[in-house]
Amino acid sequence: MANKYLYFRMQLTSAVTGENLSASGGQAQVCTAGTGTKAAIYDATGADLTNPIQLTKGVIEFYTLDSVASVDVYGISAAGYSFSRTGLVAPGLSEIPIDSREK
Repeated sequence: MANKYLYFRMQLTSAVTGENLSASGGQAQVCTAGTGTKAAIYDATGADLTNPIQLTKGVIEFYTLDSVASVDVYGISAAGYSFSRTGLVAPGLSEIPIDSREK
């Protein structure tokens, strides 16, 4: 029986302007919710991804096995602003606002 996957996709946005933050760079670590343990994450083909994952144009995109009920995401934007979101469930939060007035 094939594995079943849950899809997560999040876009960093400016909390000030609402625009997408699409600069290259930044990364995010994905953990099984509440554990601090890195979750196994995959791409659309089911291939393993490195965790922390690199952001592409301000986007965090990955899959987890459906046995992972929820995840915590900790990261840093290309401009050096940190962010975290906890207890995310698929399809997950679609936007993560970054306040460029706070670093």
